Amino acid sequence: MEYKTRQRDIIDTLINRIGERHFTADEIYLLLTQEERKVGKTTIYRYLERLVAEGSLKRFRNEDGSSSYYKFRKNEGCDDHFHLKCLQCGKMLHIECSYLDELNKHISEHHGFCVDSSRAVLYGYCAECDGKGTKKL
Repeated sequence: MEYKTRQRDIIDTLINRIGERHFTADEIYLLLTQEERKVGKTTIYRYLERLVAEGSLKRFRNEDGSSSYYKFRKNEGCDDHFHLKCLQCGKMLHIECSYLDELNKHISEHHGFCVDSSRAVLYGYCAECDGKGTKKL
């Protein structure tokens, strides 16, 4: 039997406030600390992993594999499109694009490989960061 604890309620409330934005466990910890809410990092990590397993959160891994970021799954359609991640500011964009659908089809038909678009993240620089001269490609 799973118990609902005060700490989980606090984390749930914060995740709902964050809404559609992506976040990390460290951001959750920082926000709770700023609000003087006492929830340990281990509790946060464990609970986020539980929510991923239940399907309430979607987890994305950073490009170097060192950490993860999460998104509340209010929108079930998040599984059927690609994502773009800015290397400068960290912004995550959801991309529904017929060109990427065609690329996915090409890869499948000509290379015998099925891309899971729900996990596909392309890394680069958003328009705001690219315009600041921070591009390092």
